[in-house]
Amino acid sequence: MDKVQDYNQIKNLINKIKSYKEGYITNFYFGEGKCNDLIKANLLYYVNYDRCIFLLNKDFDFYHLSFLVTDYTQLALFLKKIVNDYPDLLFVSDIIGLADKTSHFTELFEEAGFKKYKKLVRLAHLNTFSYEDEVMQLTSYASYYQSLQIKELLENY
Repeated sequence: MDKVQDYNQIKNLINKIKSYKEGYITNFYFGEGKCNDLIKANLLYYVNYDRCIFLLNKDFDFYHLSFLVTDYTQLALFLKKIVNDYPDLLFVSDIIGLADKTSHFTELFEEAGFKKYKKLVRLAHLNTFSYEDEVMQLTSYASYYQSLQIKELLENY
């Protein structure tokens, strides 16, 4: 497992998988800003296997596991490998989508020893209130790095 050094390294890892021209499957959707925040905080790692790369976001006592892979067969093979290569680490992965579209992923993870422990149901109601649009334009959120700074201030003062 190696630390990600910069955002260009992530782009290169993605391009490596795409360069095989055998397909591209991922559950890694962080933008450049989020990646840079995690890199600055030394919380983003990767494991580079042949046709599968795992990106690991350290979070308390576990790692969020994301994958960049050419196909389902490679994912199944390397999920088992990463679990065996790092038996003392706890991995958590999010599989997002409709149940009928994600059941294959769920099965691959379960075959590798992952346990399904939670199901997220996200509901959204979209409306056209212009007030909400104005509020959302004025709303901003702290990055992970900024939240660490806020936490430190709260603990010290």
